[in-house]
Amino acid sequence: MLIDVSQLDEAVFLWINQFNTPLSDTFWLFVTEPLNWLPLYIMVIILLFYKQKFLNGSYHFLVLGTTVFITHLITSSVKYLVSRPRPSSLHHIAEQANIIFEPQHYSFFSGHASTSFAASIFIYLLLKSRFSRIGFIFIWPVLFSASRLFVGVHYPSDIIVGACFGIFMGSLSYQLYSRLGK
Repeated sequence: MLIDVSQLDEAVFLWINQFNTPLSDTFWLFVTEPLNWLPLYIMVIILLFYKQKFLNGSYHFLVLGTTVFITHLITSSVKYLVSRPRPSSLHHIAEQANIIFEPQHYSFFSGHASTSFAASIFIYLLLKSRFSRIGFIFIWPVLFSASRLFVGVHYPSDIIVGACFGIFMGSLSYQLYSRLGK
């Protein structure tokens, strides 16, 4: 059964990854780079402080940063515990896939997915009553996570588990924030 799931994961990865073109490669390389999202990060920081006392905005920023840091720490720990090779590390996949980016650490689960979904969920839950269009924040983790398939560094299950873990961490963080210190 586990072998079948792994084979399905590889097949879906190869199917999704085949849709690359030179133009889309450029797009996905841009999307996958965290620093290219800097304008979004700045906008989120502005929203955290908008019409808030400085202390409240600082507290929101601290909780958001802690959420992302802890999510990243757990994600990195799981990667080393599971030690799943990336698609580019497996010859039978790498020869069929369009690999345009090759990180050296392990694949399971996606840190891009876990941290971006954790941050987005927390931001959404925190700001939804103040900003009616804050739901657009979810464009970021969806594109950011999907980019990892197109640049050839994650399997679909890495993205799905990372997104689910991120949603869990963002929700948990907001629940703790609401109960302990709103």
